[in-house]
Amino acid sequence: RFLKRLLTREGHHVSVVTTAAAALAACATAPPDLVLIDLVAHGDGFRVCRSLKEHPATRLIPVVIVTSPSERADRLHAIEAGADDYIVKPVDRVEVITRARALIRTKTLNDEVQAQLRAVKRLEEMKRNLVQFLVHDLQNPLTAVMANIQIAQREVLRGHTDALGPSLDDALICSRRMHELLQSLLDIEKMEEGRFQVRMEPVDVAQVAEGVAAVLRGTAAQ
Repeated sequence: RFLKRLLTREGHHVSVVTTAAAALAACATAPPDLVLIDLVAHGDGFRVCRSLKEHPATRLIPVVIVTSPSERADRLHAIEAGADDYIVKPVDRVEVITRARALIRTKTLNDEVQAQLRAVKRLEEMKRNLVQFLVHDLQNPLTAVMANIQIAQREVLRGHTDALGPSLDDALICSRRMHELLQSLLDIEKMEEGRFQVRMEPVDVAQVAEGVAAVLRGTAAQ
């Protein structure tokens, strides 16, 4: 109760549980920034500490073991169980506050690092999905370009050069589409470097529709 009053006066929200099961359940439900385990009041504190450190969701929560001055073995067991620190009774007010602040600050930094790692993983997944999408989308206009070139070659061999116009126009449209997709890949790199700027521009729906039609015509012709 002394520790609760002390830490509460320092502005911390303190919850007290009296059993190992309640402690593990509380940490799993709402992971705290710091766990204090009083061995004098709870003899199975080492088991609680070990369980917290073995579970991925709670392993980064700082754990402090509070022990009596005569129990040197307890301090060694605390280290073996994975405790981040220990405090010897009778506790010193300044020592408790200083150690608590340091461990909570470390926990905050760890939380920030973990959040950044999760954000990086999400970005990597988005990048991978987008690249796959763009590569897949490149296949259709590339197929259309190849098909229109083949049509143009046949018309040249037949001497029908006046019929090349539609095929060359479609090939040009598809080439532009591939250029846009490749530009999107470059935009991904700019996004990763923080240099990408979003610009709102009007879109010619008719031109977009013509591009899709050109791709379909080339694919059908092939």
